[in-house]
Amino acid sequence: MRRQGRPAENRHSLQIEVDRSLYMDQRTLQRLPGFDRLRADLTHLVQALGEFVRLRLRS
Repeated sequence: MRRQGRPAENRHSLQIEVDRSLYMDQRTLQRLPGFDRLRADLTHLVQALGEFVRLRLRS
């Protein structure tokens, strides 16, 4: 099954990459103080994208 976007078929995709050093100690793999903020920001982003899609599907 292909999971990439196919704009010609009106199937779009979004890939988000996050640098681990923003939220995790690369040596110990322990969460850094920025972890909770990043999680909250990503949660907000996903909710906003979901609302955007819901509104577009109603049109």
